[in-house]
Amino acid sequence: MNEKNFQRPQSSGDVKKPTPVPSSPAGQKPVPQRAPGTNHSQAPVSGKRPPAKPSPAAAPRKAFDFTSALPSLTEKRKAYDSERNERLRKRELYRIKRSVRKRVSGKPDIPNSDITVPGILGKFAGKAALLLIIIILVSVIFVGGTGIGILVGYISTATEIPNELFTITEQTSYIYDSNGTPIATLTGTSNINRELVPYSEVSHTYIDEAFMAIEDRSFETNIGIDPRRIISAVVNTVTSSGDSSHGGSTITQQTIKMLTGDDEVSYQRKVQEWYRAVKLTEQLSKSEIMSLYLNLVPMGNNYVGIQSAAKAYFGKEASQLNLAECALLAGIPKSPSSYNPRTELGRKNAQRRQRVVLQAMLDENVITARQFETAMNFELVYNQEEVQLSGLYINSYFEEYTISQVTRDLMEKKGYSENVAYKMVMNGGLQIYTSQDTVAQQSLDQIFLDENMFQQNPADYVNSPELPEAGVVLLDNQNGTIVAMQGGFGPKRANLVLNRAANIRRSPGSSIKPLAVYGPGLELDILTGATIIKDEKSYLDPQNPTAIWPTNAYNGFLGNMNVIDCVKRSNNVPAVKALNEVGVANAKYFLKQMGIDLTNDPVQLSLGTGGLTYGTSPLRLANAFMTFPNGGLYSEAKSYTKVLDSNGTVLLEHKPDYTQVFDPEAAYMMTSIMEDVLLGSTGGTGHSGTARAVGPISNAEGQRIASSAKTGTTNSYNDEWIVLQTPYYTSVGWYGFDNRIKQTYIPRKDLFNVHFIVGDFMKAVHAEKAPLDWVKPTGIIELSVCTVSGQLATSSCGGKVRTIPFKAGNPLTPTEPCGVHSKSGAPINFINTDRQP
Repeated sequence: MNEKNFQRPQSSGDVKKPTPVPSSPAGQKPVPQRAPGTNHSQAPVSGKRPPAKPSPAAAPRKAFDFTSALPSLTEKRKAYDSERNERLRKRELYRIKRSVRKRVSGKPDIPNSDITVPGILGKFAGKAALLLIIIILVSVIFVGGTGIGILVGYISTATEIPNELFTITEQTSYIYDSNGTPIATLTGTSNINRELVPYSEVSHTYIDEAFMAIEDRSFETNIGIDPRRIISAVVNTVTSSGDSSHGGSTITQQTIKMLTGDDEVSYQRKVQEWYRAVKLTEQLSKSEIMSLYLNLVPMGNNYVGIQSAAKAYFGKEASQLNLAECALLAGIPKSPSSYNPRTELGRKNAQRRQRVVLQAMLDENVITARQFETAMNFELVYNQEEVQLSGLYINSYFEEYTISQVTRDLMEKKGYSENVAYKMVMNGGLQIYTSQDTVAQQSLDQIFLDENMFQQNPADYVNSPELPEAGVVLLDNQNGTIVAMQGGFGPKRANLVLNRAANIRRSPGSSIKPLAVYGPGLELDILTGATIIKDEKSYLDPQNPTAIWPTNAYNGFLGNMNVIDCVKRSNNVPAVKALNEVGVANAKYFLKQMGIDLTNDPVQLSLGTGGLTYGTSPLRLANAFMTFPNGGLYSEAKSYTKVLDSNGTVLLEHKPDYTQVFDPEAAYMMTSIMEDVLLGSTGGTGHSGTARAVGPISNAEGQRIASSAKTGTTNSYNDEWIVLQTPYYTSVGWYGFDNRIKQTYIPRKDLFNVHFIVGDFMKAVHAEKAPLDWVKPTGIIELSVCTVSGQLATSSCGGKVRTIPFKAGNPLTPTEPCGVHSKSGAPINFINTDRQP
């Protein structure tokens, strides 16, 4: 059936809709209509009593003849008994009909699990409280001073609703991916899923009339309370075992309870609520009260307000609701658990309750008989989308990191306290637009669900106290944002668990060498890609000058190696020698510029081997490495692009704040050097890269995309790292054990698992990417160099030649022909340390 039959024309502001007049059968009196603002249930009162009629003159009193009156008294007694029996019969018949009507048109079926002793006691407690309220009223009326004193005392301690409460702050916050698709809802610790909607946007629907018809028929004309309705509800509650068609509280009273949260069962609270309701009617217009009510009313599950309920139950905005849908929603607040549209039983109950609401609307002449029949026959279409309730929803690692980062940035940039900032994020109605690429995130998630990617032989871990874990992050080089993140193997089973992509602090091993050693060396003109460093037995530990240190991951030493091969093989001796030339203080300075602050870390030359005291995380490492493909520019990576408040005002916006750490030429040279880590032997040196199993990145068509890498391993194989970069993305992965129970080392067969985890992931995210190379700065020159001498290649150098980029004007740029393979006499291009005798 076309829903447009139930939509009313748009109206603006507080202009009320014309009241439809139902047609009357011929010969019958038309249904009387209410005049706006008039309560016809009460006769007009002039304020004066009518004059008393004159009393007739007193007549002499006659004696009563009991004998003559006996037959007539007997007949009257019989007639009275007959009438009494008829009344009892009709009352019983009415009770039976009423019970049947309740079962088929609104009385909810309650599962046995919902019938509890506390619930039964609660009903009688509520009846008792209402009865006590009536007793107080009676005491005020009949007892006089004492009752009036109690009433005055209650009212004198009552306060008006403060204006601050009229601003609803608890609203659902939403997190969106990079395409603007919602990926998470945040409802805070109160688990309130609410989205505010202005009354002006729904006033053209029947939602307000539906609530008024079933909750408060005199809302538009009452003063905030309805004494007759209160007394009627109490009497009905007492005489019908707590069952009434509607409660004694007006919409205004319900709004006060929802605003203040004060629902204590006491006559003092009730009297003060009446007083506050009257005052609230003076403070706000009826439309303002209705607006508050529609955004505060509980609608089942964790939905509060009609907007979130409309979206959850019908998949539409509240402004799009038709008559049938409005009536169903208006019936939910009486018993949200019984009328829950999320369950089969709840839907059946809700539709029974809907009929009661529609009947009430018809009785109030809000709708016509034809509209009533059409709505009764309308087939409701419920939202079939899977809904994630915040109380059960497990936020992803990416979402949790976004929550923490936005909270921190609100504190730093807006001056909020941590508590205020966190509450704003969790239920302040924020719209958080993230940089998450959902396709890339799903690809990474699938890899982390594959046991074979983490354990080459799962049987080896049967008796292990822990299983191997990993953390991987993907950054977009072009805008400095986080694209995807995974913090642990397998499904994430709880909130606030350890995020190994962002929150661990583990020693990075050799993966830090380009950041702390070779990058600064290129920037300070201490090194070039052709510089020769001798891998040899060394005694570089100032604390123990007679001990051989450092050693390499492999046995022995490899002799003379250029910087490209030192990075490629990840030797420790050349790295420490180079760091000694750069200076530990300078290395720490460069690291701090890239977000890795080692100011309080006592590490010295062991920094060249990655021996950090406190360690780092994949996110921090990736953020620092992103400096190289960005032309030497560093900016803190963000997981969000912008954050809006509930009014759509921009609170935060990510605009990269760049720091020039390296000049573009040094950054390009470092990236070019790291390309060889993905390759086998080049330049005739016989040295293969530590990530050669991954290989260069290509798209789905096999077209090569520029790529570079660096790996890292810590002592005893506690940690395995890989950095993998293209012009598009930077990804870093860590693999190892949490070591919470005991120190566990990575089995040799699993040492390269992280290479395949990150390698497979990067190949997947580049499948549809076009071929792309590094941006070459104008200050770069390329020369053919002998890999043995580090000088300009000659025809005699044979296969030991490769092309190496240099910074134009760098004094270390080779200018002489190779002296090893020719008679030029040019010395080997050693680093300064190795030039000494």
